[in-house]
Amino acid sequence: MKILCVIVLYKTSLFDSSSFVGCARHAIREDHFKLFVYDNSPEALHSADELKRMDIEYVSDTSNPGVSKAYNTAARYAWANGYEWLLILDQDTAFQDDGYVKKCKRMAENGQHALYVPLVRKTNGPPLSPLWMEHHIPKSAITEANRAYPMRNVSVINSGMLINTDAFLLAGGYNEDVPLDLADYQFIERLSRMVDDFYLTDYVLFQPFSNDTCSIDSLKTRFKSYCVSAMNYDAGFVSRCEILFTMLKRCVSLIHRTKNIIFLWIMLKAIVKR
Repeated sequence: MKILCVIVLYKTSLFDSSSFVGCARHAIREDHFKLFVYDNSPEALHSADELKRMDIEYVSDTSNPGVSKAYNTAARYAWANGYEWLLILDQDTAFQDDGYVKKCKRMAENGQHALYVPLVRKTNGPPLSPLWMEHHIPKSAITEANRAYPMRNVSVINSGMLINTDAFLLAGGYNEDVPLDLADYQFIERLSRMVDDFYLTDYVLFQPFSNDTCSIDSLKTRFKSYCVSAMNYDAGFVSRCEILFTMLKRCVSLIHRTKNIIFLWIMLKAIVKR
């Protein structure tokens, strides 16, 4: 049993990453774990030689293709090198202690499910994942731990997912045309065609929420990214309409919040470009 931990960096050193400090640095001290770092920063934050001395695999991609390509690259590396499991980590997820590493090892050894996930909460806020979905809109949190749930109509965010490598690849991996926002929604939909259920563990992670920023420039950049992902989402007619409706809802919310109509033009440009 071998587990490949994956961290995608963007303008944050590995050693300053909350996921590395709280989880991955403990994992690489254990047998059966290895760390794969995909750096999307405009300039490489590390050298391959620097991290190789720590037995860390490092890829720098200054084109910043998003998390989907990073996860797919890691999955192919895992398959080629005999890692049966992938542990996906966002760079800024906060871990309480090293307990999740030990839990992941036990779950991988048990292997009754293809996907194990933690409960992820917004920092000082409500649960973010997993959630029940209806028409691609989050409805309620799934919080009863230590049991399996059906894969249909659920949302599970990337960070903390422990997934079987074969299941990841058989599902087709992540949609690289959906680089960041909605990438996890798209992947879970793909996986649900191959896997019946997932298992919710009793471990809690804490995730900052990028939409909490008050900076107009940051909100514009993130909404542009969201629109690209929404327009490239691989779905049938009904699901595509639902995704476009969620984009419109987000646009209206941002206009109301900022009193700035620029978000309407961003959305319209994305639709016309598509």
